[in-house]
Amino acid sequence: MVAPPAAVDASAPAGARASVDTPRGRGSHGPVALSPNRMHRARARAALLLALLVAVLAGPLPADDDDDLDEVSIYELTEITWRPGRPLPEEIEALDGERVRLGGFVALDTPEGSDVFRMINDSCGCGGGSKIHHFVEVTLLDDDTGYRPGWVELVGTLSVGEEHEDGFVTSVYRFEAEYFVEKDDWRR
Repeated sequence: MVAPPAAVDASAPAGARASVDTPRGRGSHGPVALSPNRMHRARARAALLLALLVAVLAGPLPADDDDDLDEVSIYELTEITWRPGRPLPEEIEALDGERVRLGGFVALDTPEGSDVFRMINDSCGCGGGSKIHHFVEVTLLDDDTGYRPGWVELVGTLSVGEEHEDGFVTSVYRFEAEYFVEKDDWRR
């Protein structure tokens, strides 16, 4: 209910406050009644100021570290000439131990639900993965493969260099993936 306007006392000096009859008694200056539209605007301003205060007190948002990562394609890694015991190209060796975004295809022979798979350079598996330097051995730290037929990207740490077991080279590239992201564009 909106209070009626206060009567102006003609005998009061200029600029004096008018006395208002309110439910709390004569002369009390209680809360001012606002129209619903003004009340809505006042609440919106208060909510905006509260949100601004919370944002200022919370400080700046953390930067998205994944935007600054080097992007590495499976093609860069697999289209090299490599022979056991010989060094890899300098630009490839420079990636050893780096946190990067790596893109490629999950090998078709990967069992669904596996946390280890070979990343290859083609979707059909026709030419990729047959030689030791034609694939990246990927270990998913907190995920599993699921069904991923297209181009995928992962963020994690790349290890470069020969790994030996029983006198044989078992891998040239290894990747510990923090997370697994599918891409819509499989025609890279």
